[in-house]
Amino acid sequence: MSEYINAAPQELRPQQMIFEAFCREAFLKPLENHGRAAEVFFRGTSLGFVDHLGVAGLMQAHERELNNALYSHSPTGLPIDDELPSAAALAEYPHLRQRFPEAAQLVDAQNEPVPDGAVSASPDAQANVLRSASAEQLLMELAHRGVFIGRRQSCWPV
Repeated sequence: MSEYINAAPQELRPQQMIFEAFCREAFLKPLENHGRAAEVFFRGTSLGFVDHLGVAGLMQAHERELNNALYSHSPTGLPIDDELPSAAALAEYPHLRQRFPEAAQLVDAQNEPVPDGAVSASPDAQANVLRSASAEQLLMELAHRGVFIGRRQSCWPV
């Protein structure tokens, strides 16, 4: 079974988390007199800079983490990250599956059938829900779950 299904949340890396879970542990620090809009922190560690504030900035950082993990597992990639994304996280960015097909196959291979009652890590289960929702619906759901609080369009841990 995939190690991501039973991993404790504090053990998961950004690329192993769905976007909503990532938002609960990440926040933006707006920048002034800088070429970028904000710096993103995850559990106190900088993930780098982004071009947007709010949800767009957090999504840019999350997508970049998945992109880099997939790149490092692609045939031409540098081995910079040893953790593959989870299938559920990859389902949120279908274009990355197309960009890194070999690495996406590795993600699929790490997901064995899930016993009844367990949380499915299948990309299809998560992707179907995400594909049918608009960006506005997704943002409203995240806001409803209390992910977004505070000022300056930041996402603070709940």
